[in-house]
Amino acid sequence: MNLRPSASGETARQARGGRQSVYARFFKRPLDVLMVLTALPVIAPAMIGISICILATSSGPVLLRVSRKGRDGAIFRQLRFRCVDMRALEMPPVQGEAALDSNGRDPRLTTVGDFLIRTRLNALPQVWNVLTGEMSLIGPLPEPVRVDRQIERNATLRRVAPGIFCPSELPAYAHLSGKDRKAVAIAYATRVTFAMDVKVAFNAITSALRSQQPPAPPAT
Repeated sequence: MNLRPSASGETARQARGGRQSVYARFFKRPLDVLMVLTALPVIAPAMIGISICILATSSGPVLLRVSRKGRDGAIFRQLRFRCVDMRALEMPPVQGEAALDSNGRDPRLTTVGDFLIRTRLNALPQVWNVLTGEMSLIGPLPEPVRVDRQIERNATLRRVAPGIFCPSELPAYAHLSGKDRKAVAIAYATRVTFAMDVKVAFNAITSALRSQQPPAPPAT
């Protein structure tokens, strides 16, 4: 499935039309639940161990609950492990190289948080969001509650559940700008396929094993 950004006219036509595939309508949600439940014997001990490490190395809550917009614009609380020092949450964010220390590391991150971000293990609590139907394993990244009007009007993105892992994180799209990454997400939402979900899941697993930090989610 080719998700490369198309011309604006074609993207608009995609957003207005097209029915969801049989896989998206009948099989994607049951498969999400089945995969999470199957992985729970491994996920649960890992989450307990991570929680202990967070509590032992820094003060503050284990989990952060971040407001996000999901399917049909519904607001939900996205869960993730806390990766930053609590004092950093009270400071305004700094963009670009100025935000990094001499080792090229975000100084807001705790030692455990840096590892969790690089391996994407900070997203493990979001399996609960998947079980409750607020998220899917694969889908467009959830939007912040306060977004610009252009994103707000995008009905195509709103008709699918946001995902823990997004097609725009695939290596083939690493060079794209934020606007073009959004076009990739729209193309995915236009027609969700099993083949693309498998491809995104495989990339997420291999990236975690290589401890590479994907370009999308914020540290907090």
